[in-house]
Formats: sequence, C-alpha cells, structure tokens
Amino acid sequence: MKPRVVITHWVHPEVVELLSQQCVLIPNPTRESLPGEEILRASDSIDPDVLVIGRRQHDTPGPSPVVREVLEHSHRPVLLVAVA
Repeated sequence: MKPRVVITHWVHPEVVELLSQQCVLIPNPTRESLPGEEILRASDSIDPDVLVIGRRQHDTPGPSPVVREVLEHSHRPVLLVAVA
C-alpha cells in the first residue's frame, strides 16, 4: 500500500509528479497555506501517514490546533514534517 501524504504548502510541479508516483498525494496547488478546514478535510479523506506542513502560523509553542486535531483523530501514527 502506498503511503498517504498531505502537503499543506505549494511545492514545485516536479515534486508533486515524483511523489504521486510513490504516494497517495493531496498537494496544495496554490501559493497560500491550506486553511485549517482544508487540512482537516484532506486528512479525513485519506487518513494520512505523513502530514507536511509549513512554518507555524501561531504564537504558541508546539503543534497548531489544526495539526493537533489531525493527530488526535488519526487512526494510525502520522509522521509530521515541518518545513520552513
């Protein structure tokens, strides 16, 4: 079974193509961060193994409320990858 991946920020089309060959992928086609409700919807639809997020967009330490919710509702361990 292919790993399931949600990417919350824009990546180059070549990256999407490469990852799509190896993963069930929900990429972000826009230059804006996916809103929290979109992250939750994408995560609910594929129950991701990997969630790739951008820099934090809040002032509190630790995962954002959206990421915390994804992790709490996941049916399996989720690898959280934060990129700058």
